[in-house]
Amino acid sequence: MPDLTKHEIKELRKQLCDWHRPAEFAEIFDKASKRLGRTLLIQPGLEFLREAYLAAVFGRIRDASFVRLIDDPQPDAELRIGDTLERFEFTEADNPTRRRGQEYKKARRQAGEHDLVIEESGIEDWITEADAAPEALTRAAMKKKTKSYGKDNHLLIYLNINEFGIRHQEIKECFRESTESVGKNFRSIWILWGPTAYKVWDAGKPSCVRLTKDPME
Repeated sequence: MPDLTKHEIKELRKQLCDWHRPAEFAEIFDKASKRLGRTLLIQPGLEFLREAYLAAVFGRIRDASFVRLIDDPQPDAELRIGDTLERFEFTEADNPTRRRGQEYKKARRQAGEHDLVIEESGIEDWITEADAAPEALTRAAMKKKTKSYGKDNHLLIYLNINEFGIRHQEIKECFRESTESVGKNFRSIWILWGPTAYKVWDAGKPSCVRLTKDPME
């Protein structure tokens, strides 16, 4: 698929900065994803689509009435939940040793004009992913600690680690400790992992809220 033009990118971002219901927001993202195909993760200027994906998924889990991206430098998105407006900064916690762009560029070269070739992983890789989760969360949290977002803003950390059930409980138990460094820097701190959102800090105090949605609903 050809890359989007600068005008198309501008119009897409403008559309995502308007209020939409989470399902409508997801449709916009899905349409763009299908249009872009393999270029979604490697074309420059499309980083905001990650925020769009998170806003759609998290908005649905939170039963938000409407969601949108914010065109200002910060934060990334807003959720309207009932009469409440929540402003969120998004960040991603990934395996620190992973180089996603290189992975997909390599796969693209291997596949040529055909579908991407993704190497299969085994149990040793799953264990490595599980072991990387605490450090990944700490790094993601610390990256946001040095910026002045204001304590009225919220933080969502997307945990992009798939350990296929290996040490699942141990990873969940590290959520609070790994994000304690910014626990008082935001109104609340959530971790999105798969179809579940965990609120681990609320007004500087530990929280145990857990919300989940079946992705097929």
